[in-house]
Amino acid sequence: MSGPVRLACNSSTTLQTNSLTAVQSGAGQPASAGSGPAGVSSSRLVQSLVLASAAWAGMYSRAVLGPLQETVKSSLLLSDNQMAILQGTAMAVPMVLGSIPLGIVADRVSRARMLIFFLALAIASFLLTAIAPRFSLLLPARCLAGLASVALMIAAFSLVSDLYAPAERGRASMVLVTGEILGSPAAFAFGGKVLVLVGSTVALTTYHWNLADWRWAVLWMGVPLIPILCLLILLVREPARHEMVQARPRFLSMWSELWQYRRVVTSLLFARAMVWIADGAIFVWGAPLFARKFGLKPDRVGALMGLALLVSGVLGPALGGPLADFCQRRSGPRRAVKFMAATALIGVPAALFPFMPTAIWMCVLLAVFVTLGISILTAGVAVSIVVIPGELRGVYLGITYTAGALFFMGLAPLVVSELSGILGGERMIGPALAMVCATASLAGAAIFWSSAAYFPGASTET
Repeated sequence: MSGPVRLACNSSTTLQTNSLTAVQSGAGQPASAGSGPAGVSSSRLVQSLVLASAAWAGMYSRAVLGPLQETVKSSLLLSDNQMAILQGTAMAVPMVLGSIPLGIVADRVSRARMLIFFLALAIASFLLTAIAPRFSLLLPARCLAGLASVALMIAAFSLVSDLYAPAERGRASMVLVTGEILGSPAAFAFGGKVLVLVGSTVALTTYHWNLADWRWAVLWMGVPLIPILCLLILLVREPARHEMVQARPRFLSMWSELWQYRRVVTSLLFARAMVWIADGAIFVWGAPLFARKFGLKPDRVGALMGLALLVSGVLGPALGGPLADFCQRRSGPRRAVKFMAATALIGVPAALFPFMPTAIWMCVLLAVFVTLGISILTAGVAVSIVVIPGELRGVYLGITYTAGALFFMGLAPLVVSELSGILGGERMIGPALAMVCATASLAGAAIFWSSAAYFPGASTET
């Protein structure tokens, strides 16, 4: 299939045309507070905020051991490799293996019920983590957290695509991405505070319950998820699915239909993979870079990294979401893809943050670079839930999270460490990080720009 992607690629020409028109104009979607499916549009803002809290809960659950890591390691006599498995592999493996099946499920069952089930599973992972007496039982608890987190993301983004018109999905995605990104800082802030508090408050009860302080901290950290579960049960309703080409396609025909969008899917995935590589490299090697380059203490490094990630976590979605909507209204998804190409290109000079002469300036430029990356990811989600038909959005989101886990968690840290070794060892971590980030940004810009022609513009021939 050449030229702009057909937004409804199956044997039915009529369905193809109708789907295309719906995506371009937002037909069949709630375009304003007073229109759209009954029972959905009147409360969709509230539902969107609850969905954002569910996305927040997913990332929060994955990060629960972050602030408790050293305490857990000492309490259970774990090695660094075992902690690395709990913090990375234990969650990455179920995300890689489960994302696509979960996406298929989201395309076929009630996503509202799916959210309730997997948030309950996330709460269960907190309980299992708190009572696990050794590594072999802590491992499946963390696997549950990883599986629950990706399920919450897939279901939430899929629901948003049916609550909002195409020209509004960028801002809706902005809300969800912001909630997702803020989950990790919240876990670090709350977990560290709770760990300090429980050391004194449970001194008289630990004898009876045989719970170490970190176990009480995990239990208390699970408490914020309970009101979110209640809100999901009370407020989130399953909306009608829109922009469908086939209703509940068979398993084999689903993959055949997805193949019709291969150029759109592969270009989005490969370009966003470049962003995942850059951001994943920063999340792993950013803190060591501050410590090695400027000789900073851990608390100072944590403050600088936390500030940079918090600022970028707020500004990135706020930039990418509204701009994606602006592009969709003016010229369709094609302009949004060109915007992502331009943003990635701007990120190339910002990738030189490791060469800044002071820690403050490095923090500033790092925040700029990550902000640009998150804005691309936000716009990318918005574009994908516009150009992919309703019955395929869940499986596409599953593919996205599978690729994200592989590139962000698996490939990115290794690329930097290997390149650093080639350049001269640990002292070259800064140049290696700059080279990876700059190259990834440039490659992402090239892929976005070259693939823009496959996306629909303001008008698309049928």
